[in-house]
Amino acid sequence: MKKIGSGVEAKVFRLNNRRVLKVPLTHKERLKVLKRWYPQMSRVRLNKMAKSSDSEMDYYQRNLVRHVVKKAPWLLGNPVFLRGHRYTQDKVTVLGEYLLDHSLAQNKRAVQAYVRCITQQWGYGFYQKVANFTINYGIEKSGRIILIDLGELTFSKEDVARIIREKRWLKSWSYKIMKDERLKAYYAKIMQKNLTLRVLNRLWKTNR
Repeated sequence: MKKIGSGVEAKVFRLNNRRVLKVPLTHKERLKVLKRWYPQMSRVRLNKMAKSSDSEMDYYQRNLVRHVVKKAPWLLGNPVFLRGHRYTQDKVTVLGEYLLDHSLAQNKRAVQAYVRCITQQWGYGFYQKVANFTINYGIEKSGRIILIDLGELTFSKEDVARIIREKRWLKSWSYKIMKDERLKAYYAKIMQKNLTLRVLNRLWKTNR
């Protein structure tokens, strides 16, 4: 298998033209990534972050299988969970790569689809709380956005409400590095308009 990517949680291998395999990083590998991402953070805190991942993945996968995979597997790229927190998933174009190669109009439609993906998550009672949309989401040929990073989730409405009040998406790495100022402004505007406490209260767990 060919390795095609890696993040703080897993290495990604290409199985075929349609599916990928995600294999969790070892503690040492995860620590190395975290050091690179957070060079100012203390070693004690980095170790704590790295160690918490395995127990969190148990929790995430258990809740996703129970509340999402049986009803809307497409929202997560039709994952199949294997032993050791490995899982296979549909192969899509990472959203950040897509945005680099398409027009402003096409990218605006992708941002709209990303917002729909978030509100669909709310309908199933969860949210990918780290708003790094350029690396945590992918786009299908149909234009639909799916969640490809199944870590760093919350199943708490109160957590999501706090994220909304803080407008945490404006503090994310993905937002800060956006080079197209027109798209950046559009993203901030549409997120502000659609991700509100009123929408959250209306949609939360309505699809369960």
